[in-house]
Amino acid sequence: MKNFTWTLMLLLLTGACPLAAELGLPAGAPMPDFELPDQNGTVRTLKTLLGPKGTIILVFRSADWCPYCKSQLVELDRSRERFAGFGVAVAAISYDSVAILRAFADRRQIHIPLLSDSDSRVIRALRVLNQSVPRDDPTYGVPYPCSFIIDANGIVLARYFEDNHLKTYKFGDILTRNLGIPGDVPTSQDSQDEHVKIIAKAGNRAVSAGKRVPITVDVDVAPGMHVYAEGSEDFKPLKLEIGSSKAVSASRFLYPASQSLTLDVANGSAPVYQGHIQIKGDITIADDEKLREAVDRFGYFQIGAVLRYQACKDRICYPPARLPIRWEFQYSAFDQERVPPALRRKAAQQ
Repeated sequence: MKNFTWTLMLLLLTGACPLAAELGLPAGAPMPDFELPDQNGTVRTLKTLLGPKGTIILVFRSADWCPYCKSQLVELDRSRERFAGFGVAVAAISYDSVAILRAFADRRQIHIPLLSDSDSRVIRALRVLNQSVPRDDPTYGVPYPCSFIIDANGIVLARYFEDNHLKTYKFGDILTRNLGIPGDVPTSQDSQDEHVKIIAKAGNRAVSAGKRVPITVDVDVAPGMHVYAEGSEDFKPLKLEIGSSKAVSASRFLYPASQSLTLDVANGSAPVYQGHIQIKGDITIADDEKLREAVDRFGYFQIGAVLRYQACKDRICYPPARLPIRWEFQYSAFDQERVPPALRRKAAQQ
């Protein structure tokens, strides 16, 4: 029991996938066919799981002891009807027994196929077996968590591993990149002044600790105006800044390419933006302990940001300005409940 506890702690706290580039079937490879029972005991094959436009297959650790995995499964199940509307099927595979999968699915009302690969045969075929776990440990056979996007013919389009499994992308964001499926209904906020109008969107409202939330900020600069871009020496460049918050652990943003204009106010050329531009990126929600401190008694928390810029016309330059942004999210707690002890996976007999 002691070895099991320490192994679990290692898996949950590190979760790193240092050989991600070498793991998993690469894009262009055919997905191997298989026959696996789902949580109801129904045998599923690759062919029966293929959607008209493709399929997302989540390979996860456990629906018993991995709270992060259970959060992903709930998220995937909530999106199943929306994905189905675009012709995309979803399924998930783990080394859990049918009994474990059934217990979790019944408790959380999961409808997507949860496939039991109890001997990790398919996990090995997918090249995602975590071989660092000793054979005499109950977690032997566990996979590295990943997502495969496959097309309607069973060919791998993309695979997604995380450097740290605690920081996961949303499935909607993954499918948007690979199959052109629109993202989740976003939370958004409009803000404007006489020079700039923005529409700031966050890809999802309900989030849990460690989630990467996609962010877009659409900026419309007033006609005849421009704002400065990074590289301007004399004027403040456009910049999106996330405010200090216990709910955010990191953020990153990509700015579009700027154009160079020769301007009287700049005494030469300067990098600027005109018309419509879009800033894209993501924020990473903090770990559960810090996130809970930011959540109010109704289960919500807010994240603030500021868009800083300086606007000018050819001969007139205005003082640096800022537009505030604030998103509200709903806290989704991790599922810590385990299956009854009698159902839990045991170490293989040597």
